[in-house]
Amino acid sequence: MDDMNWFELVTKLLGGLAIFLFGLDQMADALKALAGQKLKVLLGRLTNNRLLGLTTGAITTAVIQSSSVTTVLVIGFISAGLMDLSQAIGVIMGANIGTTITPYLATIKVTKSAFIIVFIGYTLQFLGAKKIQTIGNLVLGLGLIFLGMNLMSSAMSPLRTYEPFHAIMEGLASPILGITLGAIFTALVQSSSASIIVFVTLASQGLISLESSIGLVLGANIGTCITALLASIGKPREAVRAAIAHTSIKCIGVAVWIWFIPTLTEIASTISPTHPELEGRERMAAEIPLQVANVHMVFNILNTLVLVWFSSPLAYLITKLLPNSTESTDLQPRYLDPQLISTPPLALEVARNEIKRVGKRINKMMENILPAIINGSETDLEKIRDIDDEIDMLYRHLVKYLGDISQQELSDEDSQQVFNFLSAINNLEAIGDIIDKNLVSIGLGRIEKNITISATTTEVLAKFHNIIAEALDTSINALVNRDTLSAMEVVQLKRKIRKAAHQANTHQANRLLANEPDRLQTYALETDIIDNLRRIYSYAKRIARTVNDIERGDTGMSDSFPAVTE
Repeated sequence: MDDMNWFELVTKLLGGLAIFLFGLDQMADALKALAGQKLKVLLGRLTNNRLLGLTTGAITTAVIQSSSVTTVLVIGFISAGLMDLSQAIGVIMGANIGTTITPYLATIKVTKSAFIIVFIGYTLQFLGAKKIQTIGNLVLGLGLIFLGMNLMSSAMSPLRTYEPFHAIMEGLASPILGITLGAIFTALVQSSSASIIVFVTLASQGLISLESSIGLVLGANIGTCITALLASIGKPREAVRAAIAHTSIKCIGVAVWIWFIPTLTEIASTISPTHPELEGRERMAAEIPLQVANVHMVFNILNTLVLVWFSSPLAYLITKLLPNSTESTDLQPRYLDPQLISTPPLALEVARNEIKRVGKRINKMMENILPAIINGSETDLEKIRDIDDEIDMLYRHLVKYLGDISQQELSDEDSQQVFNFLSAINNLEAIGDIIDKNLVSIGLGRIEKNITISATTTEVLAKFHNIIAEALDTSINALVNRDTLSAMEVVQLKRKIRKAAHQANTHQANRLLANEPDRLQTYALETDIIDNLRRIYSYAKRIARTVNDIERGDTGMSDSFPAVTE
């Protein structure tokens, strides 16, 4: 076969592979758009139950046809604080089972319907309803998967009579060589599903034996780990641990099964149909594709069923080997994973977690500001300003992240939540600015003018400050925990705070009549403290009202964004 057109063969093979991978991405994106809330429930709120995590990972991966996508999502969830390592390991193991569905697609005749499926999906995209268009994307993705399989099969067809290629394939009977090549190829295409499909396609042309395919399949299960490892780069330590766990599970399985390849061959052959009426490469082409798919399935199912009972010890060991970093990450967002933006319900959950970080810093500023004003040094006041710098940085990242979410196709509920979160962080940032620019300045003025605040006035201010601080803390907790009752408590504090402010102002008026030095300056300083604390409560109350809007799904946007002091 000296006239083999290698350029046409290679380009057709690579083109088919590219169409297959594009179809996988297209279908996964459509499914995430259709089932965003369900994915959130399935993956974002798992318990520590091993079997629940295992089942969830298997179902999710079987639906979106990619264990790599599931694993990357899991790493994103860990980064976002929606899942811990022990939960992640169960889901990753389940994903390894779910991914065994894909190779069977190449063994059934439905792939011959690729063109009509592509046509149907493309046609559905022109229909008006958004949901119908998304279903069209889903069908189109499935059709492209089948089309890619057909192109790869067609590309390899001439190799059936090319003896030099047969010799190369026979050399793959060496497990180490097969594992190495399978791992390298899968690492390059970053999809074990694509690799297994290529191997099944080779088998469908009678180009590869079952013994040779086993090494390739085992290698593909190692090579797919590269996607998770790449996805963990720059992520929190927990996400890196999840990628290491994924790699460990695969490598342990391969290390064990390499000694039992004859057993794996026998199992795959036993559960596969035979065609004794055929001979030679025709029989190989009829029998081995399903056997290759069965090898992939048996390896992952048995591997998972054994290792799932060791998920907790594995999580413990990986945590010990990869302890928490001592480096501070306060100046960077911790949860805002851009990979989740295409699934708005999940992206909003991680935004909520980042808002919680902002809230903690606001509470810290609030807790420290009054003691710093009354008795603190310039250093104490500057430390409070440093916290506001962190808040400003997180605020900018949150605004951009929520803006990116708003560019997605959102449900009315998600759209309202984006608006309310933007309103909430504007209120939080405004509180930070009041403390930074106003209250800190008051403290610096007290130091510059050498003003002393009396013990009785300190007690009155502290009482008022504590009420405001409690209202602020409650409003932040209500926001991050979706607690409408706490939000109502904040709103209902209005009368109590008005009364406390009146008592404090009355005390200040009485003190103004006292015969003390610099009494007028002291009065102005103390009054400014009270006024700014009341302003903080006003913003805390807006946050609380935002919580009620979120939980009742209010689409009326009557409250404009609060002005932010620059």
